[in-house]
Parts: sequence; C-alpha cells; structure tokens
Amino acid sequence: MRMPEPLGRADLPAEVESVPLARRYVRDLLDRIDHKQTDDALLLVSELFTNAVRHSDSGRHPDGRVSVAVTNQDRRH
Repeated sequence: MRMPEPLGRADLPAEVESVPLARRYVRDLLDRIDHKQTDDALLLVSELFTNAVRHSDSGRHPDGRVSVAVTNQDRRH
C-alpha cells in the first residue's frame, strides 16, 4: 500500500470562528489537485474541527490550537 501524499498542514486557533479558515484552507489544497469529492471533505472538516474545538483541551485554553492536515490517498488499484 502506498503512503498518503501530504498536501499541507495548518495550525489554527481553537475557536469556532476558525472553522471557515479550516474549510478555506482545505478547499484551496483540494482545488489544486482537482479533487472530485471536495464538498464531502469540507463537510467532514467542519464537523471534525468544530468537535475538536468544543470537546478537546485545546478548545478550553485561550491559546489552544487545532491542526488540520490533508493528505491524498490514491485508492485506485
């Protein structure tokens, strides 16, 4: 199995207001590779980032950060 290709990583403030920044960051990365399921990925980013902010120690601290890492896993065989 091939290792996923890293596309990028962003460390953002652990605030609900950062959700649009996370979505924009992921959209920009996926647009560069013409990803066909960008809308699905953005929905997942919204849910996961919001949950990380609301339910992690990072979200409880004023200087907390949440990381968004994006990889491209080619599933074709």
